[in-house]
Amino acid sequence: MTDRPEAGHAPRLLVVAGNTFANKGDAALTLALAGELERQMPEAVLTWSLRAPRLAVGLGGRTIGQPLAPWAPGTRRILSALGAIHPALPARAASAWLALLGPRVRLAVRLPRLARLIARRELRGAIALIREADAVIAMPGGYLLADDPRQVDWIWALAPLVIANALRVPTILASCSIGPLPPVQRGAATRILRRARLIQVREGRSAVWAESLGAPRERTAVVPDLAWLIAPADRLPEAVDAEIRAAAAAGGPLVGIVVRDAPARKGAGRDAVREPLIRAFAALADRLVEERGARIVFGPQALVTPVSDVEIARRVVRRMRHPEAATVVEADLGPAELGALYGRMRLLVSVRMHAGILAMTAGTPCVAVGYGLKHTGTMEGLGIGDLVLPLEGIDAGRLSALVTGALDREAELRALLAQRTPEQRSGAREAVARIRDTVLSAPSPRRRATRARGGPR
Repeated sequence: MTDRPEAGHAPRLLVVAGNTFANKGDAALTLALAGELERQMPEAVLTWSLRAPRLAVGLGGRTIGQPLAPWAPGTRRILSALGAIHPALPARAASAWLALLGPRVRLAVRLPRLARLIARRELRGAIALIREADAVIAMPGGYLLADDPRQVDWIWALAPLVIANALRVPTILASCSIGPLPPVQRGAATRILRRARLIQVREGRSAVWAESLGAPRERTAVVPDLAWLIAPADRLPEAVDAEIRAAAAAGGPLVGIVVRDAPARKGAGRDAVREPLIRAFAALADRLVEERGARIVFGPQALVTPVSDVEIARRVVRRMRHPEAATVVEADLGPAELGALYGRMRLLVSVRMHAGILAMTAGTPCVAVGYGLKHTGTMEGLGIGDLVLPLEGIDAGRLSALVTGALDREAELRALLAQRTPEQRSGAREAVARIRDTVLSAPSPRRRATRARGGPR
């Protein structure tokens, strides 16, 4: 039986998302967790750590912009400089820094008079914030799957967990993907996974990776992505609605495309991967226009710089033989509005998996062009793993054949989604219930300290 919190004790949760509203997949995860926590744990006191001030509009509790960056403000510049010397140096430096972080935290706590010498102001602030919490919930998304050893964003997600472990504050990993990991990252990942009270991964393959890194099997669960909890908006902004109505008035099916900048690959620059991607999607769009009379709607998910989904979409349109048949939606839409947009399509072809999930919540079938575990895991979990095409080595002919085949199966796929979407939503709610139960049953240093002072029990 789950222990209930002591009388008079409201659980204090620190949620570390590190997300930005410019990427609506990140926003979907954060808003979904916020809504479900509010429904299932209305008594909880929430603090959100993220890089998205605009997200605060949809979150309960207090929101802090990037407080858990316990390093000098110039750390990114230092890592960039190391990368100019050798591509592997930033990740090695990040891994070494994380290995030393736990001992520094423990020393700063035990020797408070020397804390100013041992820990920078940023680290002291992070320690104080985490010590207030009964549990730290991290939603690293794909941060714990850097298959490129030059990628170092994972230190921004792992640092708060390292601090929490040093302070013995329970940690939970929610809605994440794990693996493949380069050797330089495995030590930090192993320490995090072995100490976590609960690890929720979005794919079976991530569970295999977690277990190989020492994650306790009884604390690891495969759950649906939390973005399944985002319901499509009732309406679109007036200007976007007019754009889509104009495209539909031209006749023919509306086919949505979400294309992102090509992820960098070891041994290959972005340009080498980007060009085949643009060429393949331009050929696909032209084939759909010529053979199906389709109108193509590009509905970007991420507006992040330096190359946003909007810019990549424009490059695809410039390469098309029939650019007049394409519409690029440039409006800054929230996750629910994107769901409404994708719901107008007969089919969505997406390199962004969360765009695919938002489309499927609206009943629109999706063809996924995958570059990671989350694509194959999501689609296989729905029983449509045959609708995933690897991004690497993308071929225009295979992509067009897969998409036209999916259009021919539209009725079948919609019927399948009508059955599977409620299952995914139910599973996502159960995942948050497991988080709730883990928080309420986990021993809390703050709770123990309250009892030691004679506070409420």
